[in-house]
Amino acid sequence: MASKDELFKTGEPGVFYREHPTRKHGVKKDRQWVVVQVLAGKRRVSTLGWWSQEVTLGDALNRAAEYRNNHKWNLENPDQPPRPICKQDEDDAAELKRQEIERARREQEHRNITFGEYFTTRYLPLQFDHGKKSAAKEEQLYRLHIAPILAKFSFAEIMPLHIEKIGKSMKDKGLSPKTIAYAYAVIRQAWNLANNDDVTDRQHPTRKVKKPKLNNKRERFISEEEETILLEALKKRSMTTHDMAIMSLDTGARWGELAALTWQNVDLEACTARLMDTKAGDNRTIHTTTARVKEMLDRRKTTAKSPFVFPALGGEMQKQTNVVFSRVVTDLGLNDGITDPRQKVCFHTLRHTFASRLAMAGVPLYTIARAMGHHTIAMTERYAHLAPDVLRDAMVHLEKQPAAAAKVVNLDDRR
Repeated sequence: MASKDELFKTGEPGVFYREHPTRKHGVKKDRQWVVVQVLAGKRRVSTLGWWSQEVTLGDALNRAAEYRNNHKWNLENPDQPPRPICKQDEDDAAELKRQEIERARREQEHRNITFGEYFTTRYLPLQFDHGKKSAAKEEQLYRLHIAPILAKFSFAEIMPLHIEKIGKSMKDKGLSPKTIAYAYAVIRQAWNLANNDDVTDRQHPTRKVKKPKLNNKRERFISEEEETILLEALKKRSMTTHDMAIMSLDTGARWGELAALTWQNVDLEACTARLMDTKAGDNRTIHTTTARVKEMLDRRKTTAKSPFVFPALGGEMQKQTNVVFSRVVTDLGLNDGITDPRQKVCFHTLRHTFASRLAMAGVPLYTIARAMGHHTIAMTERYAHLAPDVLRDAMVHLEKQPAAAAKVVNLDDRR
């Protein structure tokens, strides 16, 4: 803005001009029009355009009159948005309008983002940043099964039929209902995040798709003979995998729980280990009381160079299931001829074997549930059929006490 000394009077109240030092308009120096007014108790200087830009004295007079009229209107309408009373007000209003248009454009662009762009640039990086254990699995599910169908569509375009198409494709590839349901869950999680980010206000389409019927409960457990040959083969290939197998067989710990187990959570004297942040979302204590587990932990402790009990080769925590176990199972032919995944031997079979052996030994289901870290007894009931003699023994005991049986019958008769 110009100071008052730089301005020349036009002879019209409140309207001035300044001259360009070199540029001319016709025979005269080019002029820039300036309106100076005191409105709302404040001196307001409005620098307008140049003569050479076809801004005339008449234009400056009209603008000065407009500012005065707007000031009067503002006083008469205090409850309405104020009108501009100087060039700065106009510039501010124009900037707000520009920002509003830009914001609307970005919002539209934001809402037009494809599912693929959003998943790969927002959702997936967030899972890795938060250290989510399943992030790599979710990336694989997206890349192999979700992306081929959803990646190119915006959130406004995706319909339940697209989700059904993903499910059918995965089923045709022989994938389990649990894996298909997992893919649906990943889509739902990404969609819910998009809701929070205001990318879409639609509910996720998976809610309108029938969930695949899940029955992935493993029925397979290994016999003592299979255990012997399996452990011998593992010992030859990887002592760490061998020791993890022993720990799982005798405590029911999952592979991921063992991979994350640190020495600070192992009490060799009390024969306990504390599993942190388990799959169930809590912490639980396991008892390392069998002779072979105690011997194995003592041996590993004496040579430990890592905070992890079962570290990777570099001493860090193992990130994915060691392929040694799968290769040994294949070499031994433990899964030969088996097509049902519930009947195949995998590392999780060792946890199932632990629970199955407790059930066959007559250990109550409630105790097994506690040992396994199950939140409900329903999760443990799959092992009930392994202890059929318990109920038969109870019936025999009842038969030996006819008087007690008669009382039961009499009580029933009175109802």
